Amino acid sequence: MPTNSVYMDSHEIVKEQLLQVVENQLNMDDPPETKATLTRLLGLGINKKRAKLMIADCIQIQMQEMFRDEKVFDTNRYSELLNKLPNNPFEN
Repeated sequence: MPTNSVYMDSHEIVKEQLLQVVENQLNMDDPPETKATLTRLLGLGINKKRAKLMIADCIQIQMQEMFRDEKVFDTNRYSELLNKLPNNPFEN
């Protein structure tokens, strides 16, 4: 399979899109919890790429819940998920 981004599998495409959401949140400082979480994770010695992937996991969970429950983005729930990091946010 060619390595061209046109041929990326759907998982990689979704991951890249979620990382773009993280970047947008950081650049806009909205919500501010995203930047605070990144700073906290970096302070724990987690490298920047891994920290952003962890934040992207929280966005993914929140989006799945939005679609499943047919609700809008819940900033409070997103903050709860971010606060779980570096623990696995997929675990209750």
